[in-house]
Amino acid sequence: LKSFEAIAIIVGIIIGSGIFSSPGLALSRCGGSPGEVLIAWTVSGVLVILTGQCYIELGGMMPSAGGDFVYLKRAFGERVAFTFAWYNLFVGKPGSQAIIATM
Repeated sequence: LKSFEAIAIIVGIIIGSGIFSSPGLALSRCGGSPGEVLIAWTVSGVLVILTGQCYIELGGMMPSAGGDFVYLKRAFGERVAFTFAWYNLFVGKPGSQAIIATM
């Protein structure tokens, strides 16, 4: 994948999972101002794009299988990478799937 395709996938996942469940909640918390909600979503979108670009750069620097595990292992050592992998297996991924399933 090239940069544009990778960013499009990440943005699509974020928008696809949240756009249908959170507009009413976001609108009620912003005092009913649609402009504030759109600004918050725009800022969040920019952060997602920057995050995607960081992952693209990391993938280019360390072209090996493993993703987050490889990056954390190289930066912080095996213990942190191992802990992240087990957390992701038992808490992170099942939790995010459960949230998406309840939408």
